[in-house]
Amino acid sequence: MKLSERRTGGRRGRSERSGGKISQLPWRVVENPFDPVNAATPEQIEAIHTSSMRVLSELGIRVMAEAG
Repeated sequence: MKLSERRTGGRRGRSERSGGKISQLPWRVVENPFDPVNAATPEQIEAIHTSSMRVLSELGIRVMAEAG
């Protein structure tokens, strides 16, 4: 097999066939323009915590700290 008959593959083969590289954008600090999203109210978080402590205690796991 001649060198010119060899198949090329991988990234280099594709980039050579496509005619060039993708230009890299200049580096910059990315800023999030959006406000944080509150997925739950403080009361809902407390209910989740209370329920999780109950599940853990019913499974026999001792919780050393006080809830709350």
